[in-house]
Amino acid sequence: VDSKAVKRKKETEYQKKLSKEERYINLYDAFSADGNVDGKSIILLDDFYTTGATSYTIARLLKESGAGEVHLITLATRNRYAYGFFKE
Repeated sequence: VDSKAVKRKKETEYQKKLSKEERYINLYDAFSADGNVDGKSIILLDDFYTTGATSYTIARLLKESGAGEVHLITLATRNRYAYGFFKE
């Protein structure tokens, strides 16, 4: 586990009230890769997946920094594609 492979470079607005497009803009250049990820397979953990802006931004950064593979595990979602798949 390397909890320091990605570092926040700047403070951003709280995402909850932003639109999907605003979330991506809000996160632009907000993170930097600080660890050596060259060729590594990475599992990215996200507590809540809404639009995917945070996960996408960090995964893209890791790939651009040389990561071999980036996989996402999330604990909760409101994604409409998942709705109905998990019955209540």
